[in-house]
Amino acid sequence: MITIRLHEEEAQVLKGYVRQELDELHSEIVHTDDWEFRNYLKEVRSILVRIHENLEKVLGKDQDSPGSGLAREAGEA
Repeated sequence: MITIRLHEEEAQVLKGYVRQELDELHSEIVHTDDWEFRNYLKEVRSILVRIHENLEKVLGKDQDSPGSGLAREAGEA
């Protein structure tokens, strides 16, 4: 395990970028025909979901991004 220390503002920015990437990744997974690449993207999504969840534990949940939606998306596609 690696520990990274961030100022709160840095963690908020990182959380926003992770959320944005998760939103974009969902669409890419749905539209990918190559099953091997699709499985790779699903693995990446799973990792990003864990990162986002860990950031939410520390920073709290955003008003506009329900945490349950991420868990649900991880099982889709």
